[in-house]
Amino acid sequence: MKFLTFAAVLLFISIALRYTSLIIRRIKESSQFGKKLHVLEPVLSLLVWIIVIFWGVNFLFGEKPYYNFIIFALIALVFASISWFFVKDLMAGIAFKLQNEYLPGDIVQFGQISGKLNELLLTHVSIYSNDGKLVKIPYSRLSNEVISQKSVGGSFNQNQYLLNVPKKYSVEKTREILLNLLINSPWRIRKKAAAVYLKAETSEAFNFQIQVETRNEKHFNYLITILKRRFDID
Repeated sequence: MKFLTFAAVLLFISIALRYTSLIIRRIKESSQFGKKLHVLEPVLSLLVWIIVIFWGVNFLFGEKPYYNFIIFALIALVFASISWFFVKDLMAGIAFKLQNEYLPGDIVQFGQISGKLNELLLTHVSIYSNDGKLVKIPYSRLSNEVISQKSVGGSFNQNQYLLNVPKKYSVEKTREILLNLLINSPWRIRKKAAAVYLKAETSEAFNFQIQVETRNEKHFNYLITILKRRFDID
């Protein structure tokens, strides 16, 4: 009898949440409160189901000797599920940022959605779509989407720098080290070429001209600092 009662409660809650969802969808078009409620709807529905499940366990097994074990298992399952939804987007975000060099203002296309990139946050990216809407996309969803960059916001800094490098290695080896540092640096625009030219040579040092494009002067200074540290240059 208890199981039939519990099944009836589940059916009632399912129907109630369904109709509530339909009502929220209607009022979201006519009021600001409706829009906020629509955003919170998935969280509220999840909380309702969690409460119902815990009530059902208590209703069905409250007098059983293994009741506490079931409760602890449910709590662990709830925390694991919530953590997974957060962690998967967090990890996907880290991978996305390592593989791409997008910045706010870039014109991008993520799957069927295209527009101007607004923010790269911890678990999702937001863009202003071509129809003027602010769209938030979880990073885990982007892993299954075709991504393209149409143009970039702002302008790049085309930098040149003369660097005196002590003669610790041959000229070819020194140039190779410098070029590899430039290519692998996170501060360089990856789609832009970097170059290292020997300008002059003395008995103690090589004089190289560094050519590289960065997002801004600050990034260029970071990059030069990396080169200097590699050769212990003050």
